[in-house]
Amino acid sequence: MTTLTFAKGTLYPARGPETFHQVVGVSEGNQVRVAEVSEPEHFLVRVFERHPTDDKTNYYNWVHHALINGRLGTFTFTDVDSTAYTVRWWDDTLDLAEVAFGLWSWTTTFRVEVA
Repeated sequence: MTTLTFAKGTLYPARGPETFHQVVGVSEGNQVRVAEVSEPEHFLVRVFERHPTDDKTNYYNWVHHALINGRLGTFTFTDVDSTAYTVRWWDDTLDLAEVAFGLWSWTTTFRVEVA
């Protein structure tokens, strides 16, 4: 698969939230019990602002590429600090907004895959 490179980078701040999968209960005596269901999930949230139409079209085609196919495929994402992650595209929808004539903005979430 070819490399997807944008004309410009992402907008800061870049976020990397974790989701914890735990069941929490509090008894009548105020005793807290926590059960770990699975390992935490790490996400990379990136915002792309005012990118040209070519970037939008390339991103759209990339998300629909047979090797990516929405959430089905994994790929290597290299962040602006040169850190490489194996990730999966994790958005529910592909929402590309034209914010000015020929300029597009979107937010995307990548789920970091456990090695």
